[in-house]
Amino acid sequence: MQKNDTAVRITHIPSGIVVTCQNERSQSQNRENALRVLRGRLLEIKEEEYERSWRNCAGLTPRRSGAARSVRTCCIPTRWSRTNRTEYEVGNAQGVLDGDLDGFIEAYLKSRVGA
Repeated sequence: MQKNDTAVRITHIPSGIVVTCQNERSQSQNRENALRVLRGRLLEIKEEEYERSWRNCAGLTPRRSGAARSVRTCCIPTRWSRTNRTEYEVGNAQGVLDGDLDGFIEAYLKSRVGA
């Protein structure tokens, strides 16, 4: 009886993740399953990195100590910007950095009128 080895081991060199599959009888099916598992693991790592960067940016809100507090916080990886005084937030941080401040000015003026 002839028996062929059909197990597959795939190594993603940049991350060092190793995936092994030997469930199917065909080497090509094992390869497809191993690639599917590898893609899933890489996606999980990418999502964790995104969440970590988002949490780091969200943690950048300054301590509120009178007039010394920061006026604006921008987080480029998650593309948001907010004013700490008026709690106004916008999802286009690059536009804010380019000078699009109309929404922030309006929010500030509304907060001054309401105060």
